[in-house]
Amino acid sequence: MRIGLIGNIVADEIIMLDGSMTKSWGGAFYSIAIFEKLLNAEEKVIPLTPIGYDVWDELQADLSRLAKIDSSALYKSENKNNKVFLKYLDSIEREERAEDILPPIEVEKFDQVMDTDALLFSFISGFEIRLETLQEVRKTYKGKMLMDLHSLTLGVDDQGYRYKRVLKDWKKWVFCFDCVQMNQVEADMLIEYEDSLTDYEELAKYLLLNGIEVVNITLGEKGSLVALLEGDKILLEQIDPANGIEAVDPTGCGDAYFAAFGLEYIRGSHPLAAAKNANNIAGLASTLRGTKEISLTDFNSYDA
Repeated sequence: MRIGLIGNIVADEIIMLDGSMTKSWGGAFYSIAIFEKLLNAEEKVIPLTPIGYDVWDELQADLSRLAKIDSSALYKSENKNNKVFLKYLDSIEREERAEDILPPIEVEKFDQVMDTDALLFSFISGFEIRLETLQEVRKTYKGKMLMDLHSLTLGVDDQGYRYKRVLKDWKKWVFCFDCVQMNQVEADMLIEYEDSLTDYEELAKYLLLNGIEVVNITLGEKGSLVALLEGDKILLEQIDPANGIEAVDPTGCGDAYFAAFGLEYIRGSHPLAAAKNANNIAGLASTLRGTKEISLTDFNSYDA
């Protein structure tokens, strides 16, 4: 099995609530680090994204140590790489500033991942791909397409600070996908934007009735809400969070959930089982600081 992963790899600098600072690869690298831990020997993930010339050699060296990651679709940009500076205000809200956002991926670059079993789009910068490019990929791609809404709901001001916004054409983006993930803040924004929607359940039903197969709304320390169609019935279930977890860094937990859920779903697991596993993996990721600690942790020995 081969999975294409679309999403910017960034250099993170994170200030936690206790004032401590972490520096590591971030963005899609969280999903890459999780995939490296969970993939079987015959499975591969192929990241597709530009990489800034200023970090190309360093990143290639780090990726070369990951046996299950095929870096052949990465390409060097003439621009500097994405950098993200995060400062947590509480366990969910954070102040975010971005520098050197890379240009979007052009449609011809997708030739390298069109023969995969699934494409996972993690919108880290929110500028990874133009809508018309996404729609062209959807027309021709035969496998499953999954998305994490993430930074599509963030604008950027002239100083690089990210701010909440609802993408005007969000339905055109979302309905290109088979499975959709968002966190509670992003879900709240869509509900507020659409007068006909009143809560998470109504939002999930709306998406399912318009062609989405599975909706995941991650709820932080409360676990996640999973919605799907079973026959002609809508099934909604809140999945409990991982047991015995003391979170120290919530950064990248959504990316960990996305990778873990996507992998199990593509393998053929029921969405509820995939979501339970994803909650456990995201919970374990929250106990680690940055992708460096994820790379040193044995996720397969974790007993939720």
